[in-house]
Amino acid sequence: MMLTAIQWLGVVILALALLQAVLAVSAMFHRQRFVLLEHHLKLEHLKYQGNMLQTHQRQQQLSWTGYRKFIVARKVDECDAVCSFYLKPHDGLPIPDFQPGQHLTFSLRAGPNNKPVVRCYSLSEAPSGREQSHYRVSVKRLPPPPDKPNAPCGLVSGFWHEQIQEYDLVDVKAPSGQFYLQQQSTNPVVLIAGGVGVTPMLCMFQYLIRQGSRRDVWFFYGVDHQHQVMALQELQTAAAETANIHLRLAFSKPTGQCMQGQHYHRKGYVSVDWIRESLNLDEVFDKIPEYQQPEFYICGPVPMMQSISTGLEQWGVPANMVYSEAFGPASIKRAIPKVEHSEQTGEQFSVQFKRSGQTLQWTAASGSLLEFAEDNNLALDAGCRCGECGTCEIAIIEGQVVYPDRDPQFDLTANSCLACVGVPGSNLIIDA
Repeated sequence: MMLTAIQWLGVVILALALLQAVLAVSAMFHRQRFVLLEHHLKLEHLKYQGNMLQTHQRQQQLSWTGYRKFIVARKVDECDAVCSFYLKPHDGLPIPDFQPGQHLTFSLRAGPNNKPVVRCYSLSEAPSGREQSHYRVSVKRLPPPPDKPNAPCGLVSGFWHEQIQEYDLVDVKAPSGQFYLQQQSTNPVVLIAGGVGVTPMLCMFQYLIRQGSRRDVWFFYGVDHQHQVMALQELQTAAAETANIHLRLAFSKPTGQCMQGQHYHRKGYVSVDWIRESLNLDEVFDKIPEYQQPEFYICGPVPMMQSISTGLEQWGVPANMVYSEAFGPASIKRAIPKVEHSEQTGEQFSVQFKRSGQTLQWTAASGSLLEFAEDNNLALDAGCRCGECGTCEIAIIEGQVVYPDRDPQFDLTANSCLACVGVPGSNLIIDA
């Protein structure tokens, strides 16, 4: 039987009504889904606030000053040239947990004639909370310089790999550092690692998984080839089993046994364009809804970090949503911004190294006091070179030292400075 025009009109109206109802139900479903997700994220935020408070309290209660003896309970090869060391307190007393991303500072007799040298290494395993029984750091054995292939490997990294064995004792400062996961946030997380810079990222990654976080987590990890990937099975399993966990591997020199799309996702390096494409974020950053704006954590070789940081800045990502730390801080040369605090900006300051008997002229191009001294063949003690370990602390006899790049993350004694991040604010005399 043929339908009349009026009947056809009725069918169309009914179909439109049904479509409108479906769209309304779908919209309601999505609204409820976002409301539910927001509710879970708020609960997660409250839980993280409680965890942070407990962590801070336990760190205050169980922390220690100076160095403490730890025994190497286990030594485990992880991947090419990377070895993990599991450390337990020699005195058997409790140890504090830490913020995921923080580091340990070591004093090691690795220098000539067993001279102590100070190095900082990121904790590479998530904190265990109240059951914290050990710490783990992972050390990459540094190769000889490219221009000196016959030179020995890295002094301190070689000491870890060749000299330190299970049951040896090492001197360790309590966990510290300002580079760590912002647990109070509910925004998506983008972890960006290059080489052994993966260690603090792995710590954050494990922590988010163990906490059952509902935040979207993207892990971008760049190495030469598959044999340099640390904890590959752990990363792949987490990404396969958890809907909000995403792993992206970039190999710059994949071997013949590696197939793109199966063993890794991109040939080349991690880039901001690749990150935006993976997250499907084509718009200008400030046009993204605030709750969907990701936070970025970066750790790796300096060129990679500079490239990523520049790309994020060009995208419009605010500086307060980008957290970074370079691995191997002893090799980092940080640019010291132009000194704006003094009326003598642009003029030279004289720096007298009292014990060395030298007076030199410093300018803004000279960098930190530590860099300035080293460029003039004056040896100063140094460790982290980022203002956290306190190894380069020097007494100020006369004058002023300022910190235009970053404030020290170390409790300085009165009338002293950290040479690695400090610059003269006036003519200066220091006890060095």
